Amino acid sequence: PLSEASGVVAQGWGEPGTIYLQDSRLVVETLTTTQEAFYYGFARWAPSQLTISNAWIRLCETGFVTTVTNGVLLSGSSARFDLVTNASFFCGGDLRLADGARAYLYCSATNPAALVSSNVSIEVTAGRTLDIGSNCWIYPVSHNASGGVARLAADQLRIAYTNGGINADSRGFRGGLTAGPVTGAGPGAGHNTGGGGYGGQGGSYSAPWGQTYGTSNTPAMPGSGGGSWDFNGGPGGGCVWVTVTRGAQVEGSLTARGGNGQSSASGGSGGSIFLWCRTLSGSGVICADGGSAPNNGSGGGGRIAIYYSTDAFLGTLSATNGTASSGPKTGGAGTIVKVRIPLPGTVYVVR
Repeated sequence: PLSEASGVVAQGWGEPGTIYLQDSRLVVETLTTTQEAFYYGFARWAPSQLTISNAWIRLCETGFVTTVTNGVLLSGSSARFDLVTNASFFCGGDLRLADGARAYLYCSATNPAALVSSNVSIEVTAGRTLDIGSNCWIYPVSHNASGGVARLAADQLRIAYTNGGINADSRGFRGGLTAGPVTGAGPGAGHNTGGGGYGGQGGSYSAPWGQTYGTSNTPAMPGSGGGSWDFNGGPGGGCVWVTVTRGAQVEGSLTARGGNGQSSASGGSGGSIFLWCRTLSGSGVICADGGSAPNNGSGGGGRIAIYYSTDAFLGTLSATNGTASSGPKTGGAGTIVKVRIPLPGTVYVVR
């Protein structure tokens, strides 16, 4: 079998090697550790089903299009599936993560061919249920300089365990780097001692601080990074963008928290949670809080928007600012918008 598997060292796993193929004919539909690799050379793959069991697979070519006729299963604590650079992934059945599996979506700067928005870099679609199991995570990683984001879509979303979900914490615009003062990245970047802004402005000793930007009703941008002052500023939270045709069950978490500033650096702002579903249920956490700063400005809160027909969610919604050592250095709270949409078949009569 084809293999470029990683070795084991005392500190953890190394990355797999690379395999270059002219097309996908040698890539099997059940990938285990014997097929672990970063794949190059071909940019289209159309298996009838796909199973990744305790293997790390990355599809590396720009614009990679994966079309799976039936279902996809990522299984095992060593299972990891990566998409990069303007990728599109579709499966006709369930997309399941089980037993500690993970998926990383590494967004590029922008995707000119995106159908939804010009800043959508990666699209993942499940024809049936996106099922995220116990200790399983999807990590959307926004482009840290230009803000490219990932968008997920499914017929249903199921996060049935408290220790699973979609995590975009600290995966937005980068914070300022060391040897400051250095400004963070993003439209609401923190300057020097200032925290990043997005839904709420960043905290700071004095102006300029990280500004608010974007819209509260359709938040689809990452949070901005905090400024640095000899230590790294916190990155902004990323973007969790999910469109669900029917029900979304969230017992675990959807998070886009800003990163904390190190020592004398500032916190990043919270990112965005943009969820569209018919029925929202569960007792989990939906959070886009700003990052904290021990000595300078904290990050402002991010933005959350949820569109629903039936709301049975009993969990926590939060887009607050991060904490700081004193009042003037504390960022502003973010925004939370909930919009009830009509049930299918609703008729309006206007006289």
